[in-house]
Amino acid sequence: MFLVLRLVGQPADDASTEDNPRLPRWFREMAKVVLTDSKRAKETAEAKRVAARDAGDPVNEAYAELMLGHAARRQNDIPSALGHSRDALASAEKQKDSLLLFNACYGHALNLRAAGDHASAIDYLLRSLRMADDKLSPNTQSTAAAAIGASYHSLGDLKRAFEYTQRALAYCEQRENRPAIAMYAHNLASISESMGDLAAARKGYLRSLAIKREQGNRTDIADLEQQLAMLDLAEGRVEEAFAALQPILAQRRTLRGKVKLTGTLRCLSEVCLKLGRREEAFGHIEEARGYAEAIDSPELRAGVFRQLAAVQEARGDFPAALAAARLEFKQRELIAGRAALQRTAELQAQYDFVRKDQELVRLSRENEIQAAAAQARAAQLAQTAADLRAKEADLRAANAELSRIRVARLAYAATAGMVLVVLGAVVVVQRTRLRAERKTSADTRAARDAAENAAALQSRLLVFASHDLKAPLATLNSAAQLMEESSGRPETVTALAGSMRAETVRMIQLVHDFIDHAALDVGRLELRLAKVELGRVVSQVASDYWTRAGQKRQIFSVEEPVSPLPPVRGEEVRIGQVLGNLVSNAIKYTPTHGRVTIASGHDPTGVWIEVRDSGPGLSTEEQARLFQPFMRLSARPTLGESSSGLGLYLAHELVRLHGGTLTVRSAPGEGASFRMTLPPA
Repeated sequence: MFLVLRLVGQPADDASTEDNPRLPRWFREMAKVVLTDSKRAKETAEAKRVAARDAGDPVNEAYAELMLGHAARRQNDIPSALGHSRDALASAEKQKDSLLLFNACYGHALNLRAAGDHASAIDYLLRSLRMADDKLSPNTQSTAAAAIGASYHSLGDLKRAFEYTQRALAYCEQRENRPAIAMYAHNLASISESMGDLAAARKGYLRSLAIKREQGNRTDIADLEQQLAMLDLAEGRVEEAFAALQPILAQRRTLRGKVKLTGTLRCLSEVCLKLGRREEAFGHIEEARGYAEAIDSPELRAGVFRQLAAVQEARGDFPAALAAARLEFKQRELIAGRAALQRTAELQAQYDFVRKDQELVRLSRENEIQAAAAQARAAQLAQTAADLRAKEADLRAANAELSRIRVARLAYAATAGMVLVVLGAVVVVQRTRLRAERKTSADTRAARDAAENAAALQSRLLVFASHDLKAPLATLNSAAQLMEESSGRPETVTALAGSMRAETVRMIQLVHDFIDHAALDVGRLELRLAKVELGRVVSQVASDYWTRAGQKRQIFSVEEPVSPLPPVRGEEVRIGQVLGNLVSNAIKYTPTHGRVTIASGHDPTGVWIEVRDSGPGLSTEEQARLFQPFMRLSARPTLGESSSGLGLYLAHELVRLHGGTLTVRSAPGEGASFRMTLPPA
């Protein structure tokens, strides 16, 4: 089985960390820790990233992103790992730091390989190898070459896998790095075995085994001895393979790890089957099955079920063999499903990244267009000023000429000349005044239109406010009068107080809607982002609207999520405002004795809250215009409640500002379901 190569900077099997003191010390330490405690490595990297940003240190920030990606990969969160390594790569390309850029290319390649994109991983690994050949140490070169070999091996290109792994071994032999020599000799042996060259495979395994025995690594020694035993089996020496596996099995039983014990039991079952010891083979594979079913590894379980099917077939129990084969097929489907989910998440992350780039390009182009328009306008104004100065100079020259003629000619000619000058000046002045009046008229007309539009919007908001606040104020007034008349009946006073509280919530919501609409119109609505627990938001909103649902005798319920909700990044008050709008609408349009439900959960698309009702539903045309301001629905509130027409528009805009989505599923007569989806923190 081909070994997975490790990240540069990790000291166990390559000394690139020791050969590169320019790597941050904390990064070298976490490269050791992340293999056994990825949570601690992640927390340390997050703290280093914050400190680097505050200090304006882009290099340390890039290394922090790189370590976060490594920790996420160890936790099987491949989309997050790719996002972190992509950020580290972008920063490294700006800094022109060869060691940082090498680590960023190498780390991003490992994340791509974990996502199943081996072809792209090879591109980045070849890039890292070119940098290592030019500027970095032989150990760093060997790490890059070995990683390329591993990727080619995963793609089934054994020839190139052998070539690059052999190159990695040569680099290590130059420096006499015996731990790395042992690892790469092992890898070459594995590739040779896959190519059918069993003699070369045995030679490589024995070389690696000799070094591992010097180091005293019991687990690695057992792994190599087990592979040599399986070579004996492949070469027909079944008894030797059986004898070699017995002490390995005994050692595995003394250790805590069940994964390797399961593998040894599976190998021993295969050997026993070759020897004709069917029941003994069945006993070993049944024990392996017990361990495998307790381990979350579809690949491991698939191999065990495959061997179990072979044993049951040899025993003549064909129904059991068929059942085992079906279990293997289910595990293969699970492996394929996980790979598809990882690939889907990677494609989504790439799409989001490209979309952000396109948005930045669009904004840049708009700024360029606006700047060009401003420059053109300035040039036009400058030309107009130059024309006016030229006309003034011409007028002064004409006046001087007329003065000279007046002195030389008779009084009559002088008088006629002055009349002409005056008439010319009047014409110029009149034309200039006419142009100024036209411009002033146009500016006045534009200002008047803008004022009329603002007044119309203000009038419209006042009409909506007066109409929508009138009903809850009347309810509060009536409730207050009834409370005065019912002071001796506490239960009545309590009910009326609940009604007053509900109507107060409605008025506050209406006022907030108008204020938020105005803020959105001028682009001044800002969010105060922090980690938000959505479970707390759901509980608060449910408490606020329980009374209103009870007044309409509706069935109001909150479904608990299947698993705890991860926190999201946003403003808790705004998220509560969105959920309150959705619940208020559901209660408003659901008839008496109807049902309103709040559900929540999370999936690969994000963390979601859904509000479902049993109201009249929405047509396709209404759904297309649902999130526009002042949108009125064909359905009417079941108890004549008022509506500003701003609630869903504001909810949609607030969710968008949080980086989420607000969607609706509905059909006429079948109720409606609104889902708010937010990205996890």
